[in-house]
Amino acid sequence: MKNHVYQIQVCLRPFTPQEVQQRQQEVLDRIEALAADGVVEPTVVWWSPKVCPPRTDNPLSSGCPDIVAELIDLADSKQFSLEPFIKEHHGITPADDSLVLPVICLVVRDGGEIGGLYPVSLDGTKYTVEDGLRALESGADVLNLG
Repeated sequence: MKNHVYQIQVCLRPFTPQEVQQRQQEVLDRIEALAADGVVEPTVVWWSPKVCPPRTDNPLSSGCPDIVAELIDLADSKQFSLEPFIKEHHGITPADDSLVLPVICLVVRDGGEIGGLYPVSLDGTKYTVEDGLRALESGADVLNLG
């Protein structure tokens, strides 16, 4: 019987300090090993440290990565917060608002739908990138968004 294969988006910030780059590479190496074992189909998404919130009056909001808009929509529909891992900063005017994105994020898709997110805090429980990797490596449930 073939293992279930998840689609994984590994979201990373470029131009990070050396120690962060090393951690990012460790995560990529583990994801590549999982891909070689047929557990995941990974893609890498590079995102900026700070982006304009999608669908705002700011002319730069159209440059917000699609995955960020998708995560915001999912959090709204399932009524959970992306804080503290995706931080919203309010500017002097709404056009000055921004989102600060994590240096590493795993988005787990099952059949194209987002079912897992690392890091995230749900009902008082924090799920780290390491938690997601361990779950994938052990064959445990990684779909934490219910």
